[in-house]
Order: sequence, then C-alpha cells, then structure tokens
Amino acid sequence: MGAMCGCTNSTNDIINFWKNIQLRNLSFDSYRKIFSENQRAWLSSGENRGTVDIRKCNELYPLLEISEFSAKQSSFYFDKLNEYINNQLDKLTFFTCLAFFTKVSVEHQNKKEKKDAENILDSFKQEENNANQTIHEKLFSHLIKMAIKKSDHDDVTRCFIEFVTQFPLQFICQEEKDIEEKKQIYSKENIDDLYLKVKSMNNQNFYEYMFNIENVFHIHNDLVKIYNAELPIERANTFNNEITPK
Repeated sequence: MGAMCGCTNSTNDIINFWKNIQLRNLSFDSYRKIFSENQRAWLSSGENRGTVDIRKCNELYPLLEISEFSAKQSSFYFDKLNEYINNQLDKLTFFTCLAFFTKVSVEHQNKKEKKDAENILDSFKQEENNANQTIHEKLFSHLIKMAIKKSDHDDVTRCFIEFVTQFPLQFICQEEKDIEEKKQIYSKENIDDLYLKVKSMNNQNFYEYMFNIENVFHIHNDLVKIYNAELPIERANTFNNEITPK
C-alpha cells in the first residue's frame, strides 16, 4: 500500500487525516472566488494537455496542505494527490467538490453565538442581488456554475464522498488487515449506496450534511452503518430520519 507511517493512527483515520487541511479555514464564498478566477489556470497547469500539476496551482496548493505533515510527508502527499487528480475524468468536478471542505458560516467567538449557529447554514449571508434566494438555493446555483452543467452537481457530491474516504487509505499507518477492512467499508458499492441516500434528502438537509464541519465524520459513520447493514438501500425513503445526527 505504500503507507506513510506517522500520519494518523486513531480508529477513524480519515477523520484525523482531513481535520487540519488548510481549506477547512476558508469560507465557501472565498473559495468560490478563487475557483472562478483560477480554474482555467488549474486545468492547464500540467506539462501535457489536460493534466494538472497541483504545485503550480499557486492559489490552491497551500489550501490543500495538511499542517501536521513533515516536509517529506507533504512531498509524498502532493505526489499522490497529483496522481489522483490526473486520474479523474473530469478535473473540474474534482476542484468543485473541494468546496465541501469549506465553511458556510463564520466562526463565532461568543459561546452563545456559537451555540445559536450550530446549524452552519443559519448565519450564511445573502448576496445583495439575490436577497430572495434561500440559502440552499444560493449554494445550489453556485455549485452548478462551478461544475458547468446541472447534471454535474451529482458527480460533485459523489466525487467528494469518494475522495475523502478512498484517497487517504494509502497514507494510513495500520495493519494490512485493518486497511483491507477500511477498503471494504469505503467500497464503490457502499459509496454508491450512501450517495443515493444523501441525494434523497431535501436541499436544506443535503447541504447541512455536505457542508457540515464534521462531514467526513458523518460520511465515515454512515458508511460503517451501510457496511454493517444498519442503513440498507431499500430504506432510502426514511433516510433523513436515520442518518447520523448533525
């Protein structure tokens, strides 16, 4: 597997892996602006046509750093990340899915304000020219613009679920049997199952789930439930009541 020891070692490895990614500190609106201004350069950053060199994506590269990595670990991580991106059929979909790492609301220092804003969508400000849009309508419209086509919105969702679960496995320092179990939990079939369930949510619940600061934690837990047959596909119509609480 080429695992890189010292990265993570807790039970929920992928949760710790993504916990300190720099992109977590950015707001959705900030990332959207960076994306719109630089997407063409990102898509043509590689030496060959249609390839990406993540290290040449100057605005994105530092946002994908994981603060706890040593220089050697970071170099290995970006090499593998570059390989992963260039294996994607639609690299724009991948860059769009990174928006789910961002914050929809600002953090509040006051404990009462923080408690009042536990639903991260509550404090999302409306744009002046779209004052009548609901929060989830605004998120939907911006993600559609980023992904180019309306149908790509589904691909963006699935891409994020796949990326945050499958990509980190090559970095996790565990026994081979533990890694194999994780690969079964994060299998294509289970990811497809979870994707269908998330897609069945209404728009507000969908964005509360996908933009939650603990989204990787919830994705992991719900894939474990699916793996253990506690959240079967035929119960998708009741999924909203049974998915990991926000």
